[in-house]
Amino acid sequence: MRHLYRTRIDDEILAEFLPPSTPQKRTEERTRVLILAQGIPSIPYKDDVIQYWSEQGYFVVFPRYRGTWESRGSFLKESPTKDVTDTVNAVFHPLRDIYSGEEFTIVPDAVYVLGSSFGGPAALFSSSDPRVTKVIGLSSVIDWRIPTPAESNDALKQFITEGFGPTYRFDDTDWAKLEEDTHFYNPITMQDRIDPEKVLLIHAEDDPFCPAQALKTFAKETGVTTELYAQGGHLGISDTCTLEIRTRIKAWFQ
Repeated sequence: MRHLYRTRIDDEILAEFLPPSTPQKRTEERTRVLILAQGIPSIPYKDDVIQYWSEQGYFVVFPRYRGTWESRGSFLKESPTKDVTDTVNAVFHPLRDIYSGEEFTIVPDAVYVLGSSFGGPAALFSSSDPRVTKVIGLSSVIDWRIPTPAESNDALKQFITEGFGPTYRFDDTDWAKLEEDTHFYNPITMQDRIDPEKVLLIHAEDDPFCPAQALKTFAKETGVTTELYAQGGHLGISDTCTLEIRTRIKAWFQ
């Protein structure tokens, strides 16, 4: 297993990255870029996922949202969409490995964004960026205002505060924006920020955290492509390595 590289984006976002494992020049080589936007709360250890997609020929970049884990700033002070957009900006410039100082110059042939759960909206909103080729939302949040059968936003906030402590650093007023500010980070009320032709949503009917009914409503209103499984629960970034889902992802990207 190859070691992951680490870089800073805008002096705030800590991102891990890994070039494709297939033999190629490390500079001035056109390549496919895959940006991962994970759910919360979760431990940012996705080495197996990053290694897998690197082996499939992607230059993988895995940023931490501002105000979480090793990234600086305050979580939710600005929309997490900005973290993904700033990561897209970064891949069009050399990425410097913090440890070695080595620089990796990417010439993107295509840029893909894959977001799960909380990271789903960031992926969806990135579809309006002309530099982004395709996006996938995996068990994506569609409407923050809809109470879920398994966990309310207040319960999620309490769990993050007590269970993860300072690894998520935010103000109560910023957290409240998820439900109260419908034009902050809410796909169902911000459909004009999404390019439906670029979007694939993968979801399960029995998802206890992000109700499938919200996805169906959203798909009907926007025309995005959906892949709805009868079972599967709440899907995450790690599920992209399973045979059925990775096959669907590759087909969508290609």
